[in-house]
Amino acid sequence: MSIKSEREDDMATKTELDYLRLISDGEVVIGPTDGEKTITQALKVVSYVDPSFTNYMDVKGQSTQNTPVQVYELVREGTATQIFESLGVDLNQLCLTQSQIIQFMRDGRDWVLYYGDSVSFLFKVNDEPLVVCVGRGSDGLGGFVYHLSKGGVLLAKSWDRFVVPQL
Repeated sequence: MSIKSEREDDMATKTELDYLRLISDGEVVIGPTDGEKTITQALKVVSYVDPSFTNYMDVKGQSTQNTPVQVYELVREGTATQIFESLGVDLNQLCLTQSQIIQFMRDGRDWVLYYGDSVSFLFKVNDEPLVVCVGRGSDGLGGFVYHLSKGGVLLAKSWDRFVVPQL
């Protein structure tokens, strides 16, 4: 006979929508970008870059117009894939450009409460879905980039934020 822990039962019965809680009110907008900046150019400290991303590091994106976004707070741990899929839309609709991510981190200081908090974004380079987790430290922006399909990455800090285009 197998005995499941309370945590295992909870994990088995939760719905996918249990990962995130919307904390923005529709007034968050990323301004226009020229698409020229890349994640690796903006981060002062890159603690980890998935090896599969190294071929795409300096691929510039398209210019963008004003983009309304939504900010979510993580309420339950999961993989990045589970968390983004819990929003119930095609993952392509959740991608921002690298320039938009940089602009949000520069202008959206109110959404990163403490040093050490991270904000996660989904983006694509050459049709490869990637996640960047960016934090603000005393020496500037730092973070790590990994391929979305890397299932071993768990994001469990209670203050992590996720930013996606407004749904």
